Amino acid sequence: MVIFSTSVYSSSASYKNMTIEVPDEWKINASVLYDENGAKEGELISKKSWPYNSGLEFINAFKKGFVDDPESIKYISSGSEKDVFWVCRSGIYEDGKGGFGIWYSRTFWVNGPIAVFYSYRSCEEKFNEALEVAKTLKEK
Repeated sequence: MVIFSTSVYSSSASYKNMTIEVPDEWKINASVLYDENGAKEGELISKKSWPYNSGLEFINAFKKGFVDDPESIKYISSGSEKDVFWVCRSGIYEDGKGGFGIWYSRTFWVNGPIAVFYSYRSCEEKFNEALEVAKTLKEK
């Protein structure tokens, strides 16, 4: 059984040089990754959009938070494995139908470019799968 297959992300000129391996059933539209049911799984962000020169600089910035973060955003955890650094933060979301909940944003810095994967349960939900996908992110 093949778990991952190569898909090329090249929706716009500023992102044409990014590649990532995702599960066969996922779709990539612009910078957004969708699962087989059309649910948003994550996003890709070019290294040109972020000022981080190292994984530790990335982690420290996300630990501190940002001026425009909503008050509900909370740092949960961070770590690294070789050239991949990650941070998990949680926040409150509104679903547009009057419902609210907590989402978890697992943000991976992969030697420059960033992959973000979402969960509505925890930082740990499908973390290993997200890490394996993130490890394949490359930008020329």
